Amino acid sequence: MNSLNVNIAELLPSRSLNVATALEKSFGGKKDSVPLSEFLAQSAEAKVREVLNVPLLDVFVKAWGKYVVVLEAIQSTRTSREAAVVTLYEHEITDVEHPELQIEWAGIRHPAIRFTLEITATLGGANLEVKGGAIRSVEVGDVSLKMALSFADTKLLPDWDLGPMKVPGRFAFNAN
Repeated sequence: MNSLNVNIAELLPSRSLNVATALEKSFGGKKDSVPLSEFLAQSAEAKVREVLNVPLLDVFVKAWGKYVVVLEAIQSTRTSREAAVVTLYEHEITDVEHPELQIEWAGIRHPAIRFTLEITATLGGANLEVKGGAIRSVEVGDVSLKMALSFADTKLLPDWDLGPMKVPGRFAFNAN
């Protein structure tokens, strides 16, 4: 896995996301009010991970406000041999997503469970190299990442904080 070619789901811990707590709250708030099968909890967690299987770099480029500039660089380099460099200055990016989980159980469609995923990255500047209609590489300064997953007022993961980390060198992406 390339450090920057990563999906949000890959950043989640391999242990349980505690989705069963969200399910129990959604079905009435009492642990014994609805008997949750292990299968239901595991299926719900798998769906949450599936919904979060989106590229982290895509989220950050959109949040940075440089999405249009990056798209223009991609467009302009499709038919040229020239490379374009898009500079992304030091910035803190916070992206809040609300993945939803719809459950039908015993023939009853229950209200969707809406999670809150908040990702904050503090980046010490970056240069994207665009060539041949694609982002080919990125050079990044220091990076700090924070992530929180919750349902209603319940944290499903402890606060997750990584960094600051020095990101050395340049990361090249596949030229597919």
